[in-house]
Amino acid sequence: MGGPRRGCSGSRATSWWTASGSIRTSSTGHLQDKKLHFNGNAALRGGWNVGAGYFVESFGYDSALYAGYRLEVPRAGGGGGLDTVAFTAEGVTERLRNTLS
Repeated sequence: MGGPRRGCSGSRATSWWTASGSIRTSSTGHLQDKKLHFNGNAALRGGWNVGAGYFVESFGYDSALYAGYRLEVPRAGGGGGLDTVAFTAEGVTERLRNTLS
């Protein structure tokens, strides 16, 4: 017999997490980009859905990829003109993010 049973709430919940990393740097052997995601979802009676997620991520920088890059910047001392300097960037950018839907 089909149809919902009495006493059954008609709702369900799921949750999951994922961990990933990519691009191994040659100098350290560590993962350059790291991601850890926690997610949850619930289907409620009446067709409503609720979801939430929390994401912990870090994005690395491999200086060997940009070793030949140069930037033009204003010359030091304010004498006018431009100077060319090597491109450098921060080692790791970290980000925490959450969602609710």
